[in-house]
Amino acid sequence: MYKKLEIENEQSYGEQYTGNWWKKAKELIPSVAYILSIILYSDAITTDTLGKGSLHPIYIFLGNISTWRRNKEDAKQLLGYLPILSIENEQSYGEQYTGNWWKKAKELIPSVAYILSIILYSDAITTDTLGKGSLHPIYIFLGNISTWRRNKEDAKQLLGYLPILSVKDERKKKSSEFKKLVHETFHNFIKFLLDSLFTNDNDDGDGIELKIDNEIFWFFPRVSTIICDWLEACTFSLTYKSTNSNYSCHFCLVSKENLNNMFKG
Repeated sequence: MYKKLEIENEQSYGEQYTGNWWKKAKELIPSVAYILSIILYSDAITTDTLGKGSLHPIYIFLGNISTWRRNKEDAKQLLGYLPILSIENEQSYGEQYTGNWWKKAKELIPSVAYILSIILYSDAITTDTLGKGSLHPIYIFLGNISTWRRNKEDAKQLLGYLPILSVKDERKKKSSEFKKLVHETFHNFIKFLLDSLFTNDNDDGDGIELKIDNEIFWFFPRVSTIICDWLEACTFSLTYKSTNSNYSCHFCLVSKENLNNMFKG
């Protein structure tokens, strides 16, 4: 026979009135009065596809209403909209061309030319259930395409597979010579994949000409973003992959002793 175990003073939380806050709030009002629990919900939303327009509504709920009923759409009431202050010359970030990087890159090319934003996405994958076989595909996107369209499956293109070097000898695998070879192979292959985009093959200087809607446009390819996980980011930036290394962050290059120190950087 099973015996039900009970813990002394155990608190079971379900509705708000079963919680400690409700109990403490009740002690501060007359015994014949009741608590009216006010729940506020606030979340800014965008009003257009570019993310330039926004509203900040705030809703009100009553905690006295049971949770299952309170989660219904008609149980909340729009209280109002929080004011959104704007500053003159404020930068609104949506697509890549609204950012500071694009502005600075545009200043470095002829005024009649355009930026061709290259986005690389890299992620190694395993090809068997045991994780022994692997491939390292790298994809290419164009930052000139709107974000909503760029997120579609057919907007990316497989650029190639990065070579994966392997050795049977574990001692050689940990050697500095092999690690250097892996780094050099990785970066040489990236150069090989992108070389055709950055080769000076016309008389007007750097850049390439692309035909769009029966018109010829002069573009300057620039790698704007590389999307990858931490291990691959370390490979791209030639930093050590181990968290035990002196500089384990590929971005800020803060020493491992100061990673948890917010006053040093």
